Amino acid sequence: MVTSTGLTTYSTTKSATVNFTSATTDHYWHIDDLVVTNNGFTETYEEVAGKPVAASVDIKGVNIAFSAMAHTPGNKKVEIAPGGIQAVSLLHATLENSSNKFIRISPTEVKTFEIQGTSHHTGSMYWKAAGASAQTSVIGGAVSSVTVDASTSVTSPKYILDEATNYYISDATNQMNFTVAGTTGMRLSNAGALLVKDDITGFSTALSDRKFKENVIQIGGGLNKILQLRGVEFDWKGDYKHKGHDIGFIAQEVETVDGLDSIVKEIDGWEDEDKIKTVSYDKVIPLLVEAIKEQQKQIDELKQKLEEL
Repeated sequence: MVTSTGLTTYSTTKSATVNFTSATTDHYWHIDDLVVTNNGFTETYEEVAGKPVAASVDIKGVNIAFSAMAHTPGNKKVEIAPGGIQAVSLLHATLENSSNKFIRISPTEVKTFEIQGTSHHTGSMYWKAAGASAQTSVIGGAVSSVTVDASTSVTSPKYILDEATNYYISDATNQMNFTVAGTTGMRLSNAGALLVKDDITGFSTALSDRKFKENVIQIGGGLNKILQLRGVEFDWKGDYKHKGHDIGFIAQEVETVDGLDSIVKEIDGWEDEDKIKTVSYDKVIPLLVEAIKEQQKQIDELKQKLEEL
């Protein structure tokens, strides 16, 4: 009971527990047909003459409110509460068991949005770090455009490894690009061809099994082919300037030698419509083997002639 100037306030609290199984019917609370009377309450006071007088008490107003609600979730429930929203289907005692499914939205917790189970999305999903301007997307199906920031647009989705330092994998037509610190340095084509801008360090072998080969003939004129090759020294330029001084062949010269065009290939470069030529240096080895054998034969013939003199 609280008394203020000329007014006395009474308050009362009621609680109730309701058990029900969630179905297609909506459930809600409401108060209906509430009647409040003074139930014979009277107010007694004394007049100036000292004689007590009793009078009925008037009810000036009634306020009703739901102050709190608490939920005890069952194994299959959809609930909306002040702390958030959750839909659960718990069929196993271990929470992360594959038979359990749930979705939770809880603004006051560390995991603001949490899903367990398979998630299906129609349309695009865009993601960015708090306070960052850059964003990326996870998109299924056909891709038209992905906005990276206000000034950049690419035509393929990105799979971000570290947004802060710009490490990601992106795909384009028939290929995947690997970018480190903003520089794309490796590309894998749908045919299995790997293009790398710089050196590859490691142990490798080449496929050479007879069962994958036909029309096998011995290399002829190996020495003549070797004599037509020109080994050069040069300095790299453009994207490869950091490699400095080097030695090797010029691909356009190698492909003019009869029989050596197969060791020169034209591949897609790093820019659209750009084509670059490569030389398979390892394939010069069997050519050198046959050239040495041919040269040795010439040496042996000269030795025999000298012995006959």
